[in-house]
Amino acid sequence: MVCNSQIHSEVSDTSTDEEDRNSKSHIHTMTISDLRNHPFLQRPFSVIGHRGAAGHAPENSLEAFEIAFASGVDAIEFDVKFVHDELIVFHDDTVERMTDSTGSITSFSQTEFAGLRLRNDEPIPTLAQVWDIVPPSVGINIELKGPHTGRPAAEFIRTHAHRYLVSSFLVDELEQFKSHALNVPTALLTRVHDMNVLATGASLGVENIHVMDAVADPGYLLAMFNAGFTVYVFTVNDIARAVQLRELGVAAIFTDIPNVLNPSSIDRA
Repeated sequence: MVCNSQIHSEVSDTSTDEEDRNSKSHIHTMTISDLRNHPFLQRPFSVIGHRGAAGHAPENSLEAFEIAFASGVDAIEFDVKFVHDELIVFHDDTVERMTDSTGSITSFSQTEFAGLRLRNDEPIPTLAQVWDIVPPSVGINIELKGPHTGRPAAEFIRTHAHRYLVSSFLVDELEQFKSHALNVPTALLTRVHDMNVLATGASLGVENIHVMDAVADPGYLLAMFNAGFTVYVFTVNDIARAVQLRELGVAAIFTDIPNVLNPSSIDRA
């Protein structure tokens, strides 16, 4: 296991002994509750079903979400796009990877779109259809995945009560969302190791940064913590890595396999 006091020594081998002592002293003053202070969470360390349970069923399908609920996840995450004046739950810009058809998701008429089927023969769900099956105990992380999603998501949330967090790689959509939903927590997503992300997150006023696991090294995580952000990591499908991230101060991980990696299995590890 990696404890918080080990973080600094993993960041740099060139610091002086005095710098090491000062940094470690600072880290010891940062308690777990300081790093995991987000109202979206209900546990000290949470597991979020990535696109429901993308490793067990077609991603973003109602089947995948039901599997995630049965696995005991703390929240689910899914992508939304704005198609035919409605928010639909789908990740890609084209449909061939996940459906029985081909083409851009915006190229279908409303009737044609309604006829598309996922690999498990379900239709592509709407945000309203997913919201309707989510238990009150499970949080909803909506990722704004395309243009013109920020404002409709805010409008939906105003009329559909739940525990929400809204995230995106798209700065413009986060700005639009935040201008219409001031009290909903938000997150900036990143796949890169770039300290400019901290300034962008601060400018947006997001509470969280969600970072890809491949770049979530201890130094980058510590910089996010010190900048005041709560940090979630995507996508983690290894229990040992989940435990390590928990010990480093990460508040939550996204997983494709909640049947295997869930709060109970992490507690037993």
